[in-house]
Amino acid sequence: MGDFAPVRQADYRVMLTTPDGQDLGLLDGVEAGTVTLSASSRLRASGQLTLTETPQDVDWFNVHARVDYEPVGMAGWPVGTFVMSSPTRDVSEHRVTRSVELLSTLAYLDRMSTDQVEQVEDAHLRAGNKFSVVDRCVKRARNARFGFREFRAASSVPLINEAVVYDVGTNVLTMLNDLARLVGWGALTPDGYGVIQGEPYVRPAQRPVKMAFREGEEAIHSASWTIDRDLFAVPNVVICVGTPGSDDTKRGQDRYDAGPSPAVVGVARNDSRTDPLSTVNRGEVVHVETGVKVTSQEAIDQWAARVLAEKSMPAATLVIEHLPVNIRPGDVVEFVSQGQRLRGTVQKMEIPLSPTALVKTEIKEIRGE
Repeated sequence: MGDFAPVRQADYRVMLTTPDGQDLGLLDGVEAGTVTLSASSRLRASGQLTLTETPQDVDWFNVHARVDYEPVGMAGWPVGTFVMSSPTRDVSEHRVTRSVELLSTLAYLDRMSTDQVEQVEDAHLRAGNKFSVVDRCVKRARNARFGFREFRAASSVPLINEAVVYDVGTNVLTMLNDLARLVGWGALTPDGYGVIQGEPYVRPAQRPVKMAFREGEEAIHSASWTIDRDLFAVPNVVICVGTPGSDDTKRGQDRYDAGPSPAVVGVARNDSRTDPLSTVNRGEVVHVETGVKVTSQEAIDQWAARVLAEKSMPAATLVIEHLPVNIRPGDVVEFVSQGQRLRGTVQKMEIPLSPTALVKTEIKEIRGE
């Protein structure tokens, strides 16, 4: 381990809770398990538990499982709160075990579809508006908890000039993430207690550093790590295509059946003469996104600029192993070890539920911005 610090005394426990967060008691018979937190996965968190069968009566469909990390001599934290699948029962000659799949509370939204046409107008995305597609989803999801009840656009710039329409049967998680991005938020993400949160998107370079991994006597990471940088597919042009307006087009206070208005198109370019990855120095490398739920030019231009900022940096990917720490995907960390210095965002964490196992974390370098 080289400069790696001593082993920490700690344990994981799995607490059964009601959907509204009340503790019911520990889940018996937990032998092993893993939890994966990811900024890029649809549900943001998932996992698996292996249990020895016990007489404990568990209502698998109506309780949640909160995985807690409890170190000795310091405050612990919830790793995640999950919906549990009905366990698979494995029978051998000497014992019976169960395998349980863990899904984040976003699974409640992912299994739902709209049961009516949802027509969202710009005013619906402003704070204090009585219309709330979120409210309707909260009532239908029942067992999901939300940290917000309405979308609140930070910008005064019109986001949509015409209503954005979601047909019956649209996946609810897809729709809510579309609207979140439209108002300038990041994707919906459950916190450690399973509460679904929606927050304004902050560029990584503007986020505070949550944790520093440094070599030396107090190091908590392994001296073995890997770093990779892929420059080939980094785009320098982003083209985003919005959705056409409806046939019933609103102009001012009147409506005209004038056929659908054309989709707006936003283009963002990196034409810097000093950037080796710009269009000037390597030609165009284009990334295209279609079907963006935006109908105003200002909003689609902002969308394209954000995508370019996210995708155009030649960011290195660092993978380290370390003692458990209270960080999550999206948090900014620093890494200083063996001559390598890097500031980046946590992308993925693989957490074995063993007191002696290390967490494997993928970190994406922050550059430019």
